[in-house]
Amino acid sequence: MKQFSDSFRSLFRKNEPSRKNSTTHRASEAIRSLEWDSEGKDLKVMCCTWNVGNMNPKGFFPLVPSGGNGVDLVAVGLQESTWGTSLDSNVGDVSEMLNAILGDDYFCVGRAHLLQMKIAVYAMKRHRPFIDEVEMKQEATGIGGIFGNKGGLAVSFRCYNTRLCFVSAHLAAHRGGKFLVARNQNVREIMRSFVKHKTLLKTVSGMGSPDRLAAIAHHKHSKKHDDVNHASNFTCLRFLFDHIIWMGDLNYRIDPSFLDGSSASSRARECHKRLDAALAVATKEAWFTKKAKKKKNMDKLELREHILNHWLPVHSLIETRSWRELYDADELTRSIAGGCVFSDWSAPKPKFPPTFKVVRGESPDGARMPRYLHQRVSSWCDRFLYASRPHVKDRLVCRTFESVPECRTSDHTPVRIQFALRTNPTILMHRMSRSRFSSSSEDDRSAETPQAILLRVSNISVQHLKAMDSNGLSDPFLRFYTLPKVSESVQTSVKKKTLSASWTESYDIRTHVLDRNHLQFVTLAVQVNDKDVMAPSQASGVVMISLKALLKTGRVTVRKKHLTKYSAVRPGILSFDVEVVESEKITAPPRPPPAPICSMKTI
Repeated sequence: MKQFSDSFRSLFRKNEPSRKNSTTHRASEAIRSLEWDSEGKDLKVMCCTWNVGNMNPKGFFPLVPSGGNGVDLVAVGLQESTWGTSLDSNVGDVSEMLNAILGDDYFCVGRAHLLQMKIAVYAMKRHRPFIDEVEMKQEATGIGGIFGNKGGLAVSFRCYNTRLCFVSAHLAAHRGGKFLVARNQNVREIMRSFVKHKTLLKTVSGMGSPDRLAAIAHHKHSKKHDDVNHASNFTCLRFLFDHIIWMGDLNYRIDPSFLDGSSASSRARECHKRLDAALAVATKEAWFTKKAKKKKNMDKLELREHILNHWLPVHSLIETRSWRELYDADELTRSIAGGCVFSDWSAPKPKFPPTFKVVRGESPDGARMPRYLHQRVSSWCDRFLYASRPHVKDRLVCRTFESVPECRTSDHTPVRIQFALRTNPTILMHRMSRSRFSSSSEDDRSAETPQAILLRVSNISVQHLKAMDSNGLSDPFLRFYTLPKVSESVQTSVKKKTLSASWTESYDIRTHVLDRNHLQFVTLAVQVNDKDVMAPSQASGVVMISLKALLKTGRVTVRKKHLTKYSAVRPGILSFDVEVVESEKITAPPRPPPAPICSMKTI
């Protein structure tokens, strides 16, 4: 492997630009240092989210540490963040606050806003040459499905060899079954929009990307990498990104009806004892008296029932710090477990008091709990989730997840999370660069011809698919993708009018990977589709697996994996086998064109 790597390095030396051109030389050095990163870079990532409550926070300290505290990437998502005379009047104010607290060592990678929602991502300036393909997206899911009071914002980019996406969302509010369904639907709408309209995202140039550095070195434009453009019917954000971090005021509530039943009787007795005192406090709170003046006050009997059956059971567990019992009754936790949403994502468990709905202006000290308004059931509305492609799942590790109770200008307590991220290593790939095989003799050419890995998929079957056609059946076929793109996609034959099918034939995936050990950095995505004659094919769902197991046994067996679509479990079970069957020789093209500096590309 070392000899092979040395021979590849020598290819770059042959085509080094003249050192007389300092710009070209620095560009070449930046590209080379990126291309031969065999381990990846260790980065610190911090994300913060806060529903500001339409009040000027007068700064973001201590939510965002002064000077950045050595964090490489900082993402901040805000909701209800308007306190000016117009909806967007404070966009500049937020930028100024963040710039002031982070300092001169950081630059803004990208920012986006939609009415009262905002997101901004910052990075240390030393990473600037290796950040490119910056894109922003917004999706409104508010009133009528189009108003921007609810929805999602995203900033995505490539950092070194790793594609990252930060999403800030504000989902449908209120407690109750129909509102829970609306929240889950909001998530799927945002994901669908971000996936389907990936080609419409606005790209920010001028970030000093390796592709642009290569263009400078050769005085021509290099093509943008096609990893995210090699299919048009995606059903998962992980088709596009290595890691996605989702944050915001997601509005998932704690449902008292799912609290531990074993202590229900003792909890009910305690709630009855405290009812009168809680009711007396609730009727004096501003929200109650304000509604009374407008004659929109809830009936006292209704308020009494709300406090007794909903507010007090949750609040009693908050006082005893029974986080596990509260977490089990959390709507987001139950939605994930039921496969309704975020089924393939990680959700760190909060080990701090609920973040909503707190009394503004009171900052608890020590072990004292925040004071909550009786208007709403106290809940962890402000959350983080994250997802990764299977082959890099262990490269994004959650280190801390905490609330910042010192920030008390809002009825939401802000939260932040920190990750340890190791970027993707270089994958040694064949890109059919003719210059690589240029040789004075046929013997020399055959000696340098590399071997590419060939994968074979067999024993394919699907069961219990969703009916996609009017006849109550489907016409399924499968398409195989490698992530990152180290091969062309492969499609199976179509099985007509069935909800369960099997394929006796096998399918070969001819990769460009030259080192078998590098298969551990590849994910195989298998998407089940329904063939339509008069319309584009519809996706039923997808299954993703890491090819890391191929290193030990040379074979991966997948049995009865459920399909997912936009992070929700969908009808359909998929089974198949993948194995390494041989390494193919790559034939050399006949004529060499001018040789580029980067003949090998890492996704």
